[in-house]
This record gives sequence, structure tokens and C-alpha cells, in this order.
Amino acid sequence: MGNSFEVVGVILMASSKRSLKIELNDLPFTTFKHNAYVSIKDVEAVIAGRRKTATIWMIKGIGK
Repeated sequence: MGNSFEVVGVILMASSKRSLKIELNDLPFTTFKHNAYVSIKDVEAVIAGRRKTATIWMIKGIGK
């Protein structure tokens, strides 16, 4: 996308087929991969202009 951007991960279809999985790799100050999810319907609504935002979710850690 140009010199101002750095690739930090990818988006792929989640196993549920209802969400997109966002895999973020090699972020500053981290030593492991982060996985976040966003609803495909929410993304479509943002693209269509029906919503301004789409919520991004992460699985809670053990004990939370």
C-alpha cells in the first residue's frame, strides 16, 4: 500500500463462516500472534454505509 504502511497480519474466513479472523503477527512489544474476529455482516454494513463501525472481538484468556 505504499511506504507508510507495514504488513502486520492477514484476514481470513473464521471456522464459523460468520466472522473474519484477523491474525496480527510480529507487533511491537509482543512475542506471540494475536487473533481477533469481526462479523462479516458488520463489515458489509460498514462498507455499505449503514454503520460507522464494526466491533472487533478477541477470545478471553483463561481465568477472565
